[in-house]
Amino acid sequence: LYGRLNQQTWNVWLCNKGLAVNTQVFRAKFIFPVSAPPIHDGAILIKDNHIQAVGTWHYIRKSYLYDQVYDIGNSALLPAAINA
Repeated sequence: LYGRLNQQTWNVWLCNKGLAVNTQVFRAKFIFPVSAPPIHDGAILIKDNHIQAVGTWHYIRKSYLYDQVYDIGNSALLPAAINA
């Protein structure tokens, strides 16, 4: 089944089954983590109002389940400010 579905369709299916509830991804051109170099084309995964993962969009998209993606475009995100 998974081989015939793209990642977005798979995530929607899992969310409908209740397997990725209350999980959002914020995507931006740059992510500036506190303890790592800047990430180009990055994403932050937030579950139950807490940061679960920070990485490239490609990594987050392939590695985690999520309900919604908020693409804020040509902007920068600072994860430390989100968790403040």
